[in-house]
Amino acid sequence: MPEFSLGVTTLVNTVLRSGDLNGFSAFSKRGIEGIKGHQSWQNSRTESYESEVSLNFRFSEDDFSLQLQGRIDGIYNDSNSGYTLEEIKTTTLSSSRVKRDSNPSHWAQLYLYAFMYSKLNNLETIHLQLVYLHQKTGEVKIFKDQKTTTQLEEFCSQ
Repeated sequence: MPEFSLGVTTLVNTVLRSGDLNGFSAFSKRGIEGIKGHQSWQNSRTESYESEVSLNFRFSEDDFSLQLQGRIDGIYNDSNSGYTLEEIKTTTLSSSRVKRDSNPSHWAQLYLYAFMYSKLNNLETIHLQLVYLHQKTGEVKIFKDQKTTTQLEEFCSQ
């Protein structure tokens, strides 16, 4: 049986690809600023926060196997409310222009991580948090959600 290995971000960006074929990339400067923003946000979190959590999950079908891997930006484990997974995105847009559905691939990435984490840890429900950090001002906008493992399975089977 053929085995494939793929990163979560690569999978999401391939499946949800849109836009033009412009090869321009501002990664060098924006990427470094994004990393600094992530680290600053992660360092400001509470003791129950774990950053950059690696995940590996195998999907198996009759005729192939897919090893999916990635890193969750952050996880809270609160004894009262359970687990919260956090995906951090940096932006140059003002918070008034950032909407919940501004970029479906951001939610897709978070849902896929949540599915993997829920299955690996036998969770029934998981809390989700999509955090947008403005690169220059440090302004933060947070969107929250909660999903059952069944809902996440349904999302992944689309």
